[in-house]
Amino acid sequence: MLFAIFGLLLMRRRFNCIASLVDDSGNILNSESDLFATASSYFSGLFTTNGSSSVPEILDNISPVISQSMNDSLMRPFSKDEVWNALRYMHPLKASGVQGLHYVSDLLLAEPKRWNMELLQAHFNVADIKLISSIPLSVVNQEDLLVWGGESKGEYSVRSGYRQLISHTINNSASSPIFKQLWQVNCPAKIQILVWRFLQNFIPTNQNLFSRRIAHSSICPRCHTYEESIEHTIHDCPSVKAIWNLAGYGWPAEVNQVCFFQWFSWIFAHSNMAKRLVFLILIWAIWTSRNKQVHENVKQDVAAVYRFSMNYAQEITSVSHSLEIPQNSMTVKWTRPSAPSVKINVDAAFNSSSNRASSGVVVRDSNGLVLGSCFIPSGNISSPFAAEALAVIHGLRFALELGCMHVVLESDSLTTISKLKSGVDDCSLLRPYIADAQSMAQAFYSCHFSFTPRNGNEVAHCLARLGQASAVDSYWVEDVPPQALSLVQADRRCSDPP
Repeated sequence: MLFAIFGLLLMRRRFNCIASLVDDSGNILNSESDLFATASSYFSGLFTTNGSSSVPEILDNISPVISQSMNDSLMRPFSKDEVWNALRYMHPLKASGVQGLHYVSDLLLAEPKRWNMELLQAHFNVADIKLISSIPLSVVNQEDLLVWGGESKGEYSVRSGYRQLISHTINNSASSPIFKQLWQVNCPAKIQILVWRFLQNFIPTNQNLFSRRIAHSSICPRCHTYEESIEHTIHDCPSVKAIWNLAGYGWPAEVNQVCFFQWFSWIFAHSNMAKRLVFLILIWAIWTSRNKQVHENVKQDVAAVYRFSMNYAQEITSVSHSLEIPQNSMTVKWTRPSAPSVKINVDAAFNSSSNRASSGVVVRDSNGLVLGSCFIPSGNISSPFAAEALAVIHGLRFALELGCMHVVLESDSLTTISKLKSGVDDCSLLRPYIADAQSMAQAFYSCHFSFTPRNGNEVAHCLARLGQASAVDSYWVEDVPPQALSLVQADRRCSDPP
């Protein structure tokens, strides 16, 4: 051991030593004395100077950059105002702002309050400008509020916290539209839940159990040849392939090589609703047959599984037709307000691709006569809920302009009406709109908010749709546009006393 270490040290010394040096004349020096003398001379000259050693003489030859007045200004004590301004414009975790932008309010214009688009375009990219400009601004001054981003209400719940926690562990394709299509198939929930578990790989196949050290083998218990993965369990096992052939389900060879989720999506994309029902039942029957063989030692033949699936699908279809509930002929219609109140009906139309919305408003008295109507297009609206809340503000403002003092406002947005009637401080993105609407309601002698289904809000809905095709506000006094006239007359007939 000692010899090995000694040899290693000799080798390191051999590689780390200086074999030769070149002096100023270009001569190569190899002897130890010459190497020592050359190195000593070099470093001595490196840290030795032959110039002036007088510091004042050196400073006299340097041109001053800072004048005496500048130096006096830098050396004077800081005033209280200077310290306060420095602290005031400094974020707790950041340096102070640039070009005079320190607060969100620096990006706003007053009368009316709106975003300063010139400043936004000068300091932000296009994507950020779109997001910032869609933030609603309240006329009522409100304190800043911390909200929970995992819930639309802005309030934390265990459910939303759990969703945030598992969002990174569940399959990234969980938001795929295939799940919506799965729940739309008219079949027992137990089948849909089982298929959902297959799509998420939450099934106790031998491969999954073996990876968790629960099973002793990952081999398929039916064919005893391949690993029992999700794909093998449903469409690769020889006995299962025969069932799919009997049912008439086929797919290209390249689809057979993809994962279960992609294979399932391909089948759904190439099947109608009836064939999707049979497809789901077959998956359920195949898994049930597998479990009977593994846990009960009961082996079902291919034909039996196929016949059971077909009969079960036919039974579900026939029962669904016999249990269909006829549409209720009773529909909700517009009702007149009690005098002296007037009724304001509002609705909104929203275009998600352009983030543009249109508010439709109609005001009618206790006789069903129109006092006024309008549609108001708006841009940079973040969501349909924001559009509905903005329509309420437009309706209240229009009623004030008409001189109405006793009002009942109706909307078919249950979310908006519930927030307006709630006495709890709203924490959602609608908070500015809700605060403005509640503030405007105080300008009336009486103001009540009410929900009505779409059937009772047809005129406002028609006005909102008309506003989508317009770029400017349009108003009618004691009238409505021709497209909404028949709807007004129908509402008045239905609301006439018997």
